[in-house]
Amino acid sequence: MWQHLLDLLSPSVCPGCEARREAGQALLCSRCRDGIRPCWEQAGVLTAVAYEATGARLIRRFKFDARGDALSVLVEALAQRLEQLEFDAVVPIPRHPDRIRSHGSDPAFQLARRLSRRIGRPIWEPLCRIGPGRPQTGLSQPERRKNVDLGFQLSTSESLRAPGDLLLVDDVTTTGATLASAKQLLLDFTGARSVVCAALAATPGGRTAVAAPLAAAAERSSEGRLPLPSRPIAAL
Repeated sequence: MWQHLLDLLSPSVCPGCEARREAGQALLCSRCRDGIRPCWEQAGVLTAVAYEATGARLIRRFKFDARGDALSVLVEALAQRLEQLEFDAVVPIPRHPDRIRSHGSDPAFQLARRLSRRIGRPIWEPLCRIGPGRPQTGLSQPERRKNVDLGFQLSTSESLRAPGDLLLVDDVTTTGATLASAKQLLLDFTGARSVVCAALAATPGGRTAVAAPLAAAAERSSEGRLPLPSRPIAAL
């Protein structure tokens, strides 16, 4: 019954290409599913898809068109990537209020909220931005790292004692500089046992540690890497 109601309320089109879909069908059409390239890890950040083709379109429609169906597809893919790991809380990369006002939304918080519901863990927001900073898009790797230096501080509105093992999330990563800076702050000052960094998508140009077909990736996982999803993204 619930799925029927969701079909009535959600767009009856594929979030990747706007092709019509019938009630009960998968959100993504077969063509868009074939256009997703899995990217499991980049620059120390666990990721779900490469920021290209269908993956890039889904990210843009989530961030700039407020498409909840696109976010649903991406969150499910990331949840599969994380399904064998345990966390006590989900921490979003914070945006400066000026950036939120100019953009009209906070993609990292929206991701964290949806993911927290999916994996059954609360959101914890111990971080805030010191300044609005420059958008990372278009910056070189050294510029990206410099842009996030001293970019975060601990919030005074949250308890600063970490609830244990944290999942730190952002929407897109390239060099991992933003997540690495925030991760270090959490480890140094909140008493977190561990911090795992994750993002929906990885853009070209970063250091991709795992970006391969599932069979090859599973082989690497058996050699001691973090576990990989049990289902291909095409099953979404």
